[in-house]
Amino acid sequence: RGTIDAVGNSAYPGEMCIHVPFNGSTPDVDFELPSEANGRAVFGYSVDGSRSKAANVTQGLASLPEGVSVVIIFDADHHPTHDTIEQLVRVLISSPPECVCAQGAVLPVRGDASWTTCWLKWVASGMEYTGWRFYIPGVALLNGSAWFAGANAAWRRKDLEDLELSADAVTEDIEVSIRAMLTGRRMCLAPWAVVEELCPPSFMIFVRQRLRWALGWEQATFKHFCSVVKTRKRALVLLFSRYINVAAGLFAVINLITRLLDFVNAQRSP
Repeated sequence: RGTIDAVGNSAYPGEMCIHVPFNGSTPDVDFELPSEANGRAVFGYSVDGSRSKAANVTQGLASLPEGVSVVIIFDADHHPTHDTIEQLVRVLISSPPECVCAQGAVLPVRGDASWTTCWLKWVASGMEYTGWRFYIPGVALLNGSAWFAGANAAWRRKDLEDLELSADAVTEDIEVSIRAMLTGRRMCLAPWAVVEELCPPSFMIFVRQRLRWALGWEQATFKHFCSVVKTRKRALVLLFSRYINVAAGLFAVINLITRLLDFVNAQRSP
């Protein structure tokens, strides 16, 4: 509900509707989807048999009015800032036609005030901030394209429908990014367009999340490696960049130490 409110309260001046496709038959019995958010129409519907974001997005695309040309994807826990949507749309529509997606930054800075969540937020936000501000723009420059990170991204609707997210992929975002690049499409980066997401509530969930992402990268690499070598060798930079992503971890440690010192000082001098 918080995400719907944040999207509805966006400063985006254009026409907009909010679609909420979800897994299963009904949402939680204690949760009711509003019919509108700040005057923006809200449509919620279940996707029968769905076990993936890919299936939900596919159903969402099929349910949109014909005149809709730009689609922005958010996860359920993503709270965009007031101008995130406007910034993503501006970047997308001002880019050349081969740029089919404008990708913003996702920072895991939300969560409860418990000690466990706080230090995880310091680590995760340090990693992600470094990635979105330094590592990802650098790799995108060498690769000739950024990549879809799963959410907080504006897509040209027709291209997203043509590519179609794969429900069988562990990380459908990376898989569709490689397929897009192989067809001559590319993705633009807008790291100043930010959403705040929930930090994993425990260390083990954090580790499982990162392992799933790593598995998804490996799956996409094995699936498309030969095609990349034949068609777009430049994309090899993207496929192998994750193995040299040490800087993000280093800055995460620095960020953790800095926040710990701030925490200690705050306890001594509240």
